[in-house]
Amino acid sequence: MLNLLVVMIDCLRQDRFEGEAKTAVTPNLDRVLARGTSFDNVHAVGSNTTAVMGSWFTGLFPYRHGLRSFRDRKFIGKPVTMATLMREQGYRTVTTVTEAMAEAQDMLEGFDEIDRRDKKAQAIHDSYGVRVQSKLDELNRSEQPWFYFVHTCELHPDRQCDPAFNNSRYGRDFYDRCLSSVDHHLGPIFDRVNWDNTVVAVFGDHGDNLLWEPKGEFASKVMNRLRADGRVSALWHVRDALYRAGLYSDWKGVLRTNALFHHDYHVYKFLTHSPLMLMAPGLPAGRRIADPISSVDMMPTLLSYLGVPSPANIDGIDASALLRGEAVPELHRPLYQEVVTDFVLKGRDISELRIPLLRAIVQDGWKYVESAYDRKIRPELYNLADDPHEKANLYPRLRDTDLVRKMARVLRTMEAAPESSAGISADTPALSPA
Repeated sequence: MLNLLVVMIDCLRQDRFEGEAKTAVTPNLDRVLARGTSFDNVHAVGSNTTAVMGSWFTGLFPYRHGLRSFRDRKFIGKPVTMATLMREQGYRTVTTVTEAMAEAQDMLEGFDEIDRRDKKAQAIHDSYGVRVQSKLDELNRSEQPWFYFVHTCELHPDRQCDPAFNNSRYGRDFYDRCLSSVDHHLGPIFDRVNWDNTVVAVFGDHGDNLLWEPKGEFASKVMNRLRADGRVSALWHVRDALYRAGLYSDWKGVLRTNALFHHDYHVYKFLTHSPLMLMAPGLPAGRRIADPISSVDMMPTLLSYLGVPSPANIDGIDASALLRGEAVPELHRPLYQEVVTDFVLKGRDISELRIPLLRAIVQDGWKYVESAYDRKIRPELYNLADDPHEKANLYPRLRDTDLVRKMARVLRTMEAAPESSAGISADTPALSPA
């Protein structure tokens, strides 16, 4: 039986890991990319950790597992987790987590050993990184197969960086320097992996807004206070005023070009598209997969590759055939995204925090965004093939087309359906303006 190591890098942006915007130095992650398979068309279910990881660990969209807001801790009902399924098949299940994941007990159901860390007191470069190395040494000595989930949080505000990497050699701003630092300290962890019997998945749960990202740690913490904490009440009101302007008018640019937001406020691509790389015995090196993938697909895909059965009636689709070079037509179905947040519009009643402030559907190269919270919020429509950075909102021009009507209908049908949404794609024709 193969082992499974999953490394999640919180707030890892795709464009800061690859491409022209990259200034971080990441030889260890680059090695994983070169030796493994990269999923290049990832659409996370949201832009906060609890929603994304709830879907990763259950194969369900957030409206079915219930971890929608950053503050949610309890599942709806009793979805079976990935760790539970692997433990039932004889795997030893281990994790190290922090922040919201450490508090979400339902999400961690099935883990035999849980290392809950205080992010403010521990970072990969000064404490828990060594513990992960030691745990891998211990697991490798065991005859029992294992699943080890490692949650790194150094890129998440407040960002953390090994002082040796906080200089221009390792990136133009503090985010890139933190990424260089994380990469360096992942090296000894990867060195302890037995690549002959271990599947390794490395991914980011969501991205982050990096406008006005400072170069130093202190300035980065100040920026985080202005963005997130609400301790500067005047800026809190300014941020909400700008957010409302972006929601209720066609001035959508303010939602992506405002430094007072970080993440968990929208489903733009820079917030929901992160790297996803997989290395496993027998997989060819350097393969790039362009098929659309959602957070809900990872549990059935990894379990299938390991030979572990997945539960019926989940939203995720087994994409393991892609790893063998085969087609999986079922993947080309509507992909759901949402933001249920109290990061903005703070005056909402707590009962309204179960309603998506924004929700989206991605299909056939189009992305449609609307609000379930307030129909007065202006929808958005993007042609992802022509406009991959989602800068040109086509909704005002195409609002009365069959394309918009179909996408809106499918989006509203998905959450209304009591069972799995995976089958919707079968009767959904290819979308095009009409």
